[in-house]
Amino acid sequence: MSTPASVPLYQSSSSLTPASNRTLKWYASIDRILSQTDDPLAEAVEDRERFYLDLFCLKIDSAALAAKLDEIPVEALLTTYQRNLADLFEYAVQCLKPSDDEEMDKIRLPNVIATLSIVCRQVLKKKGFENFNMDIINLFAGSLDKSDQLFSDLVAGIDHILASLNQDLEIRHRTLQLALSIVSAVNQGSINAYFLRRDLFNTIATIISDPQTVSLTFDAVLLLGLLANFRRFETRNPYSVRMEDYVDEKAMERIITLSVIALGDVRLGYMKAQDETPSSLIGSVLGALSLIKTSAAAPPPSEPFRTHPIRPTCILLPLFEFLRANTTFLNVVIADDEFWAEFLSFGSYLSSHASASKRARTYARLMLVMLIVLVEEGGLVLSQKQRTVSVKFCRQRQPQLPLTSDQPRPPISSILDLTILFLRHNLRRELEIESYLACLRLVHSVLVNLQAHQVRLDYDWTGLWRALVCVGSLVGGRGEELKQCENIDKVAQQILDIFSFAVIWAESLFVDTNGIAGLYYEILRAEHTVKQLLKTGGVSQSEWDQGKGSSAMAGTIEGGKNLEMILKKFGSLMSTRTRWEADQVVELVRNNLGLIEFVDTCSLEARTRRFTDSEHEKVLKSVTEVAVEDVFQLMV
Repeated sequence: MSTPASVPLYQSSSSLTPASNRTLKWYASIDRILSQTDDPLAEAVEDRERFYLDLFCLKIDSAALAAKLDEIPVEALLTTYQRNLADLFEYAVQCLKPSDDEEMDKIRLPNVIATLSIVCRQVLKKKGFENFNMDIINLFAGSLDKSDQLFSDLVAGIDHILASLNQDLEIRHRTLQLALSIVSAVNQGSINAYFLRRDLFNTIATIISDPQTVSLTFDAVLLLGLLANFRRFETRNPYSVRMEDYVDEKAMERIITLSVIALGDVRLGYMKAQDETPSSLIGSVLGALSLIKTSAAAPPPSEPFRTHPIRPTCILLPLFEFLRANTTFLNVVIADDEFWAEFLSFGSYLSSHASASKRARTYARLMLVMLIVLVEEGGLVLSQKQRTVSVKFCRQRQPQLPLTSDQPRPPISSILDLTILFLRHNLRRELEIESYLACLRLVHSVLVNLQAHQVRLDYDWTGLWRALVCVGSLVGGRGEELKQCENIDKVAQQILDIFSFAVIWAESLFVDTNGIAGLYYEILRAEHTVKQLLKTGGVSQSEWDQGKGSSAMAGTIEGGKNLEMILKKFGSLMSTRTRWEADQVVELVRNNLGLIEFVDTCSLEARTRRFTDSEHEKVLKSVTEVAVEDVFQLMV
């Protein structure tokens, strides 16, 4: 077959050649659209319309179009190629709407969706826009004047295809991915306001609930999560409001199931990154020796965890949105043992490697905050003896948790183990203060809920106390160096609050006096650290005597008094000897537990505190920035 000399074959600098099963006319047409000229394809609107309608009847070569767009720099897109790209986008959007010719619509629509998807992905991923939001509007719409109609039609077309039960499933899926590409790339830009103007909640909810669209559920949930976070703290977000009233429990169960699958894949990614074999005797001994030290664990290597967790971790964003917005969803999650087994298994890997990258730190913080919400609302259910789950804990770093941690236990026990992993394995000179505060807050929430529900947890507390002391040693020992860090004093105060709360309510928390004596012993061992924390936290004897300190610090000040009384009382009792063995100290404590009357100020305040809206806002803003990038990369 010969080709007229006047119709050039498509040739890119990346040496892509026409595929044998595609008409050469498509390559020639794309070459005309993306030629280095700002002249229009045709002056007459009718001629341009016919050109694009014919183009969309031709099967697209996705790789060739992507390669061609990749070659074009941002400056050229906004000048030389702008007019033709705007036409391409406009006529493609027009073809999203059904015409009178149903047969031609079936031919064109797959090519239109593919073309829009590639153009959006290749253009939106480019760096170098001076004003990303305005530049994209002008590039796709041609001008600001045309933008309102164009983007309204785009969202309407997407909604129509997604809502059409008679539409081919593959077309609906590609349309859903097109929407995700746009929403994730634009993020808080004004184009996404059109997705608020035309509420797609019912359309998305139908996809999630329909058994015929199970393959679309993951992407649909991601889209809902992103849309619910669009300028939600600046204006009324209809998606966020609708999530509060969502009552379809079957659909909720499907969301949880797909989340379990996604997080399982993320955990598998960690496991493939580094071989994980059962602990050897030597490894166990080294782990035990490491526990004795009150210093930070060795930092993990930059590789192979720098790229982890993998992209599907972004499912945490819509999960968190549902948890905080919908009580029914929260209760369904709390009751789902499969969710807890996988979420905590995944969380153990994320906690162990949270310092590997900024992404990992951000997701780890969100995971900790999710657990705070779940513990605050479902502490009793999660701590019942008859409620047990088996968690596969990460054992890629020393010191490891004991092997008994993998045995069936109440979820609350596994949550405490997860906090130990985070506290141990993410200590750095540049401490991630907000994440550590979230982890410490989670520990405190667990203790508060155990006490409130009168649950004496059968748990080996020593690892937790020593992990807390390890953090306290770093924070207190580098007090002068770290005092310029915002909220470092709050880290010190939170550690003091945890120990004080445990001391005050020891009889409600521990199954026997051995647990109480063990707590006192760890406090006595960490006397120097406790005093350093009192100093770093702005809590000193002189301040107590002079009545200084804000009302927010009142609980910590009283809690510090409790710890000081323990150190003073038992220090006096131990002054009769120069050397004490560990078992002798424990026995001394056990025999003198009733000597001190504690003050309960800090614990009373803790029992009534909940995660605030401002705290939610701070977490959501940080994780949204990470999640949108991950969603976009999943669509590329």
